[in-house]
Amino acid sequence: MDTDDSQIAWRYTDERLAELVEAARDEGASHPLFTLWPVGDPILANNIPLFAMLHDPEVTHRDRLTALRLIYNRVARLPVEFGSPSLLALDLQLLLADRLNSIELLHLLTHLTYRLLGYEPRVSCPDGERRKAFGLYKDGELVPAGTTMQFVSTLIASAYSHISGISKTNLRALSLRKRHQAAELLLTHYLHSPGEGNALWGCMERWSELKQFGDPLMDRLKEGEADLPPDDSGQQLPCTLDVEAIRLVGHRLKTQDFAKSVKVSQGADRAQSQLRPSEAAPREHRMAVIPGSIPPASDPNDQMQIQRFKVLQTAQRVVQLPTPDQLYRIQVTLTEEFPWAASAIETILGELRVKRQLGALDCKVRPTLIAGQPGVGKTRFARRLAGELNLMFRAISIGGMDDSRALLGTSRGWSSGQPSSLLELLLNAQGPSAMVLLDEVDKASDRSVNSAPVASALLGLLEAESARRWFDTFLQTECDLSMVSFILTANSLSRLPTPLLSRCQIVMFEEPSPEHIAAAVPHALEDLADEWGLPRGVFVGFEQKAHNIPVRSIRELKTMLAHVLRSEILLEGNRLARH
Repeated sequence: MDTDDSQIAWRYTDERLAELVEAARDEGASHPLFTLWPVGDPILANNIPLFAMLHDPEVTHRDRLTALRLIYNRVARLPVEFGSPSLLALDLQLLLADRLNSIELLHLLTHLTYRLLGYEPRVSCPDGERRKAFGLYKDGELVPAGTTMQFVSTLIASAYSHISGISKTNLRALSLRKRHQAAELLLTHYLHSPGEGNALWGCMERWSELKQFGDPLMDRLKEGEADLPPDDSGQQLPCTLDVEAIRLVGHRLKTQDFAKSVKVSQGADRAQSQLRPSEAAPREHRMAVIPGSIPPASDPNDQMQIQRFKVLQTAQRVVQLPTPDQLYRIQVTLTEEFPWAASAIETILGELRVKRQLGALDCKVRPTLIAGQPGVGKTRFARRLAGELNLMFRAISIGGMDDSRALLGTSRGWSSGQPSSLLELLLNAQGPSAMVLLDEVDKASDRSVNSAPVASALLGLLEAESARRWFDTFLQTECDLSMVSFILTANSLSRLPTPLLSRCQIVMFEEPSPEHIAAAVPHALEDLADEWGLPRGVFVGFEQKAHNIPVRSIRELKTMLAHVLRSEILLEGNRLARH
């Protein structure tokens, strides 16, 4: 296991730590480090910055890995320092639920969970045994194939969801160490992941899935293995890429008496019932967008406006995430429509699948910045993503905006006074969930006219804590926008400030190839039918006439299709008139 005893250069103020601790509590963290903070014990207090780094949106992925390694090292040296192992495993997975989007992080968290709960992974040849052993051991005994384990199995399933969603190109780009880590997680998935919906997943079903999906995935991980440079960490790599490792897993699954496999319990620890909300019947989460009171207005027109928005003071349903299988189907659907953006779609939907697998139910997409040339379908993708997730959608053009009042609301007393357009969206959505596209953020004006700068307003929306306490100028009260998902688009990243970039995951939309444009014709025709108020399918059969249209972007494709359609329809109309 990797170790890193270096000191973290990052330093937190007491105020920032207080914000992050409160955010951790909101996410369900219940370790004494959070419930009793600030604590007088200097040893416990010393661990708080490490936990804060795990879910701080402003730190880098490398800082987060360093913090998790230091926690691993401290657990290995002084496990009693952290109290209940189960509770620590729970909080670690909750704090990282939105950020488990790398093999390295998933592997490290999985091994830390093993150590906390007393499991030992063996991927080498034990003394006195001829064949290589692969599996988890508990108290020196091999855990039977097919056994699922609280705190462990769902994490392994999340790792599988992430790895299986990586494209062939990105798999080939993995280092030798990451390939071995991925292979270990994959093999453990077939041995110990829970079934869909936590149904019992028999060993023969596991074996069948291993042969159908596991073998090809392992082959892709092994592709070009011999040409990769050796690992330079100084540690011996496990044998998880060896052919015998996967054969042994298959042999164990075929020969295991599943009737003897049991669901392992981790005792009566109270955190046990909290870890996986998805294991119970899905709960309906309700929340009020306006949790407090709205001061009355003296102007009758303003008071009428206020009355419209009072419905947001009542708790309303939060849209729930689809199941992991449904999210995967959404990923496949969107990739078919936007094949040139497969990597970006994989990043966004893969993270949602990991969150759902770990038990998150609220449908919330992390602030995401989509970068790409004009006309590559960024706006259409955001609209389609919102539709697939059942989220109300609104696009707001930021390009050239020099007035943030559309976001903050307009003061009372003016004829144009009204609440934020974001609250209008939630009013129409009849709930706290929605998706907002902030278009062309790289073209936002640096000037400000009679309102806060646009950039500072955007930062407030993208920061979880400030979004939860968003102040609307017109309603004169705090609003909870924490369930609003924000997608940003930009043609270039060079003009964007670092604070804005640090609050977003960044994905790239490549330029579509001619083959991609040809594949997009049916979808562009559906869009035109919608824009013209016609039923879907009205242009079925027209695809052949639109073949080989000489365009370089999806925007040009729609323009040319509209031109060709008009010509064809008018030509047909003239032909009928002559007869």
